[in-house]
Amino acid sequence: MGVGHLTSALDADEEPSRRSGRAVAAPAFWEAPLRSSLFVGGREITADHLDALVASRAEEIGPGRLVLLQGANDVEFVVSLLACLRAGSPVIVSGSAGSTAPLVEKFDPDVVVDPMSDGPRVQHRRTDAAHDLHPDLALLLSTSGSTGSPRLVRLSRQNVATNAVAIAEYLRLGPEDRAVTSLPLHYCYGLSVLTSHLVAGAAVVLTDLSVVDRCFWSLVEGMGVTTIAGVPYTFDLLDRTGFAESPPPSLRRLTQAGGAMAPDTVRRYARLGREHGFDLYVMYGQTEATARMAYLPPELAEEHPTSVGVAIPGGELRIDPLPSEEATGWPRRSGEVVYRGPNVMMGYASSAAELAGGPQLTELRTGDIGHLDGEGLLHLEGRRSRFAKICGLRIDLDHVERTLAARGVHALCVGDDERLVVGVVAGSDGVDAAAGAAVREVVDLPLRRLAVVALDQEPRLPSGKVDRSAVLAAATEMDTPSAASSVGAVLAAATGARSVGPTDTFVSLGGDSLSYVEASVMLEEHVHPLPESWHLMTVADLEAVAASGRRSSRRWVHLDTGLVLRAAAVVLIVGNHMDVFTILGSAHVLLAAAGFNMSRFLLSDPVGDHHVRRWGTAVGRVALPAVLWIGIGLFFLDRYTTGALLQVNNWIGEPTPERMAWRYWFIEVLVQCLVIAGIVFAVPAVRRLERRYPFAFALSVSVALTLVRFAPFEPDRLYWYRTGRVAWVFALGWAAHRARTVPQRLVVTALAAVGSWGFFSIELRNAILLGGIVLLVWVGTVPVPSASRRLVGAMAASSLAIYLIHGDVYPVVQRYVPVPPVALLVTLALCLAIARTSSAAWRHSVAFVGARGDQLSVDGLGMKAAAAVAVTRTRVPGVRHSRS
Repeated sequence: MGVGHLTSALDADEEPSRRSGRAVAAPAFWEAPLRSSLFVGGREITADHLDALVASRAEEIGPGRLVLLQGANDVEFVVSLLACLRAGSPVIVSGSAGSTAPLVEKFDPDVVVDPMSDGPRVQHRRTDAAHDLHPDLALLLSTSGSTGSPRLVRLSRQNVATNAVAIAEYLRLGPEDRAVTSLPLHYCYGLSVLTSHLVAGAAVVLTDLSVVDRCFWSLVEGMGVTTIAGVPYTFDLLDRTGFAESPPPSLRRLTQAGGAMAPDTVRRYARLGREHGFDLYVMYGQTEATARMAYLPPELAEEHPTSVGVAIPGGELRIDPLPSEEATGWPRRSGEVVYRGPNVMMGYASSAAELAGGPQLTELRTGDIGHLDGEGLLHLEGRRSRFAKICGLRIDLDHVERTLAARGVHALCVGDDERLVVGVVAGSDGVDAAAGAAVREVVDLPLRRLAVVALDQEPRLPSGKVDRSAVLAAATEMDTPSAASSVGAVLAAATGARSVGPTDTFVSLGGDSLSYVEASVMLEEHVHPLPESWHLMTVADLEAVAASGRRSSRRWVHLDTGLVLRAAAVVLIVGNHMDVFTILGSAHVLLAAAGFNMSRFLLSDPVGDHHVRRWGTAVGRVALPAVLWIGIGLFFLDRYTTGALLQVNNWIGEPTPERMAWRYWFIEVLVQCLVIAGIVFAVPAVRRLERRYPFAFALSVSVALTLVRFAPFEPDRLYWYRTGRVAWVFALGWAAHRARTVPQRLVVTALAAVGSWGFFSIELRNAILLGGIVLLVWVGTVPVPSASRRLVGAMAASSLAIYLIHGDVYPVVQRYVPVPPVALLVTLALCLAIARTSSAAWRHSVAFVGARGDQLSVDGLGMKAAAAVAVTRTRVPGVRHSRS
């Protein structure tokens, strides 16, 4: 059964339709000693250590205090939550930084805990408790995240404990299980994953990575995760990641709640689980029932994909008839779903004064309409009230309308399980862009789940009633927007994409290491702090981060390490060639950064299709500008060789002292490595193997190529420019990106030390190469002065162009500027200006003929997209259309 310590287990021979109504014992899982461990960043926080942290935090908070805890998927959140439960201090869980201030104003907590704070995490607002709190009160959650009704759900200690036990029981959790925080812990579903595993003595892996991030799957496999939870949108993302090709071998169960999932998707994942050894649990719940009310036994999922199953252990479900005025249009067997069980909330609270009240409910009228079939399985059909459930959040549509009206925005709200549509009536104070901003402040939803339409007037039915269905129809007929947001405009500008939707990511738009530089620097204007894995986040999610982020006036900003290395390396390369100084090795560091970026962009595509186009574009962005420039030098100035033009001089060129033929060895090596890798990964079996064992695959290639580097070839004074002898550097950059745990990073660092030992005859050059790889392995971002951010970004973005043209610029500069350091600055400035000007001219010429210019852009910045793109509008009487 897996949860042997539970005192009320299900009988093995009991029919699934009968699994309800059982009394479940509820051990207080927050009491000492704790039996579960946490994993974060590759390290384990043992049960004993966690218990000590909880005890210390409980003493710091004190008993009988009203605590507000800001949500985060980290150790501080878990410790503080358990400490409040242990100390007997009711805790309000806040969804985001933006929702904290209103809760503080409304409920006046005694203590505020901010896990993300740079200062004291526990902030005592007073020395004594200010409120009369019911002794059983444990947890206060928003009914719909930070959206909708302003009431909080009051959950007792029994509610929290019994629901955790029931979930652990029907999921058959045991101490050997490990869950990963694929959902936010402030969300009742995500929180139930934590509590059910804690009550079973199972471990929890803490992360805020998305399921589209390759790092997430490396973490899942490395930690042996057995449980992954998701809402329907999560499963859409799983389809894009290629999950079906190679599910993690440790996975034992996928759980789904937060809204209805398509029957075909249920069948497909149930069948996939049967083939790969994991179970799919479709579940149903509400915050008012702590988390879960029903679950579909996995053996029934393929046969009953439209059902949410039976009541959880200890609970009961029934269907009450609808009032006659509401029954029209519903089947006779349908009615309101009513749930009874020990996890039903105490009641609602709209103010601190209501926190002293005791339980007010013995059963929960869910507002959902459904029926029980002949096998006792529950099927949901719709909702009674004006609520929408989107991304697992129950949104009070009337409350949204009232809140917008208070802000001077006359709006009509409609919604379904997919999105919320807000129609804004002309004449409001905040129509169009301003209205869109107001809606986003009131409704905390991803932009992909939100549409705003502008109305000439209120659409009316013949009876004179407001026709909200016309608003929904108008939104349905709207075209998908191009770049309607600041984030979308930035990604369009950086990648040259002509259409950017809310579910697009930088990688899915064809972004690579060249356009990454431009995009990251521009995004810092809107998204702060910029998440490390932003290139894998959707436009909507980045907009959400931008909306909730707090701008900083600090003098220092943190830029991507690879970006800073590119900017620094190109300066060192030009300075070395001009004999201003002798600091060699930076070009080889760039080669490691190129391998890092190959892994980050070309191997991290969540869609995984269009292989030839993506790899061809990556090669073309490097090779084509080089061929163009070298061709001019060869045919008009007789400077280079045919081998250099064809990017193979390092294979056929003679090792002579003449520098012109060997000037572009770096581009030749990079192009050859990308071409070879593209051919290898064109084989589906190879892609599947790399996806399943990302670090082991990269490390194996790195070890093999490092051995080749030591092979006893005939000595050659230019051997470190030949692909066979330097490909190990490229592969180590790839392995550096795949290394996620401390042991993995130590292995890559050791291999880098072995490879760089004696590689060059100059020890400083070897040290620079090793130091650059170490930075890629261990340092994600580098602090730079805020004022220099744009310059560093421009240098990095134009590094290819500067590398190509500087050899023809600096001889002219040195003729007129005799001071070497000044000549270097002038050369860099001229090269940067030429690179940016030529790129802009190219983009404008391409835009003129209506083609994409990103694939041939000299500095790889791509064609800038306009911040606002016209959207085709479909006329609906009384409605005009726009999108936010």
